[in-house]
Amino acid sequence: MNRTDMLLVVPHQPASAEILKGASGITQPLGLGYIAAFLERYGAKVAILDNSIEELGPAEFKRKVLTLRPFIVGISVTSSSHNTAMELARLVKEADGSILVAAGGSHASALPLKILEN
Repeated sequence: MNRTDMLLVVPHQPASAEILKGASGITQPLGLGYIAAFLERYGAKVAILDNSIEELGPAEFKRKVLTLRPFIVGISVTSSSHNTAMELARLVKEADGSILVAAGGSHASALPLKILEN
């Protein structure tokens, strides 16, 4: 399989935030879709992993990362998924330390220094 340029990830919500799924339903990750469409327009190979749907465990997530072999993993971070997102970032680095990890989304925009601490 050819190497993926970028893997965009939606982390799963922690059990404590399951009420959000009931309140807002399951929505498509439009922001990541817009980013993917822009990058693909310029020739990048992009994959989106919506882990709020797939709910991959740590070993499965690392296997997915190693299979796709992305240069960059972008993780969408909301306040409710912050801890889960940081865990996924750690798993990416554990799987392959050469992969760049970027955080985006509302939490990362509101608290960038807090994100960089992790």
